Amino acid sequence: MNIARWLREAIRRNIAPGCTSPLKKHAIAKLFMWEAGGVILLWSIHMLVVGLSAVETRYDYPDIFNLIAILCTAGPPCLWLLCDSGLSREDLRLIIGPRPTRRMWLFAILTAGSTLFAVKGINTLVFYLLSASTPASVEGRFTVSQLVWKGVAPYPIVLGVYVIAVAPFLEELLFRGVLLAHWSARLGLTSATLLTTFLFASYHEPPLGPLAALVAGSACAALYVRARTLVIPIACHLLYNLLSVGIPVAGWMLATENEPMATAAEYRRVLLVCWISCLALGVPWWAYLLWSMPGGRKACAPYFMNLTAKNAAAEAQQASSKSL
Repeated sequence: MNIARWLREAIRRNIAPGCTSPLKKHAIAKLFMWEAGGVILLWSIHMLVVGLSAVETRYDYPDIFNLIAILCTAGPPCLWLLCDSGLSREDLRLIIGPRPTRRMWLFAILTAGSTLFAVKGINTLVFYLLSASTPASVEGRFTVSQLVWKGVAPYPIVLGVYVIAVAPFLEELLFRGVLLAHWSARLGLTSATLLTTFLFASYHEPPLGPLAALVAGSACAALYVRARTLVIPIACHLLYNLLSVGIPVAGWMLATENEPMATAAEYRRVLLVCWISCLALGVPWWAYLLWSMPGGRKACAPYFMNLTAKNAAAEAQQASSKSL
């Protein structure tokens, strides 16, 4: 009981005064209902496809099923934003924010590159530990090019188009824009950032997808709070997805058919170099973004920053018109 009271007081101390959620009542419950319906429909279709054909991985799915999967997962949030969220056009303008500066564009590029290195380093560290504990599981399974480029198989066209052209806009608007504004008004900016980042991670394919989404989602949230415009995290997300899809495709295209499979010792040696160099290149900038992110009672989501700036500009314009 004391712990619950302490948590409530800690959250209350970090909520910025005067912040009201732009969502209408019960909008979050309706979002989860929309998404649950899409997931149930998707798994029903998935079981039907697996039952009728010998499908082993997502790369073996027909493009029509990938399209259906996208509609079942991305369609419900889009319908919720249009029908059940209660957001007005002015709310969306405040969430998107002002035009970004040149410095913020540079931040987006640096963050996309550092996040890609950090995720690559974490992934290769996991595989390095697995190869050290069970070397027989990796013996003769991959070539050196596949280890470095992750070019194991061509990426499905439909999924590639969605990941690059649609997902950055939808996911940033939903998680960093709408949900961050809603929960920061109720829980404070720090708690809302943690909650939306973990929810964003659960939206990705396991086992390594959620881990990569935690790193990328936290970086995009820090960028959004710093820039006060959703354009910057969208650009960072788009560039990150473009690189994470394009590099494996390039590695698959450049790999030679006659390249011998790597031994367990070569596997560990390549992964050791990869995870050390990638973490050294990616983690410092990512850690700097998170460390410099504002917190406490004065911190609030960019939606409320932009609303305050808009009201201040309107008051200044009204005062100047009265003086004239």
